[in-house]
Amino acid sequence: MDGPIGLTPRVKPFIAKLAHLLARPETYQDCIVWDAAGEAFILNASKRLTGEVFPRLFGHGTLASFTRTYSLA
Repeated sequence: MDGPIGLTPRVKPFIAKLAHLLARPETYQDCIVWDAAGEAFILNASKRLTGEVFPRLFGHGTLASFTRTYSLA
């Protein structure tokens, strides 16, 4: 979608990474999924999420940091 002057708006890196996770349920369904209505996502605060996925994509391994960044996005 183009912005008001014909430029594509820049997606914040955090949102792009979150979209990456949600767009790949075959890879990340044990960590994050859409709810049944597709209106919210559900995190499974598993060891894989905090020990592998968060550090690789977001540079940290804590749910608190993810939540804080999400609230600012």
